[in-house]
Amino acid sequence: MMKLTKFRLAIVLCGLLASSAALAQARYVWIDEHGVKQFSDTPPPANIPDKNIIKQPKRGTSSSSGTGTSSSDDAKPAAAAPTTADKEADYNKRKAEQAAKDKKAAEEANKVQAKAANCESARKYLDALNSGVRMKTADKDGQPVVMDDSARSAEIQRAQQAVNDSCN
Repeated sequence: MMKLTKFRLAIVLCGLLASSAALAQARYVWIDEHGVKQFSDTPPPANIPDKNIIKQPKRGTSSSSGTGTSSSDDAKPAAAAPTTADKEADYNKRKAEQAAKDKKAAEEANKVQAKAANCESARKYLDALNSGVRMKTADKDGQPVVMDDSARSAEIQRAQQAVNDSCN
């Protein structure tokens, strides 16, 4: 007799477990015309007044007794999964942004390289002017002329300014 009682108890517990799982999935809760609380995944009949509907999707509670609970999952619409076209558009956008960043970085690197080359050239010219070696320049007609001391000192000042501008 003890085995039979344990078996019956197990059957009753399984039944309760199954019914509680079904109640947990109910999306609609209302009180019918006999005062019995109903749980279902389908909407209540049309003859049930709104005040007796305790829970329904995409709306809060509408219970007169205040015993209903609202589910935040029912109130929020589900986010749509991105389509293949959306994913491709996002990919193309990221690709274009990366290309723009790469182009900007390359331009910046070219500017740095050009500045370094200008600096080196200006320093070499200044060193040549300071060495005292005779240098030729062009006159207003484009004919070569040997640089005199006053022209050399003016050119040294100009070269020093160029070094300061391009090397700092």
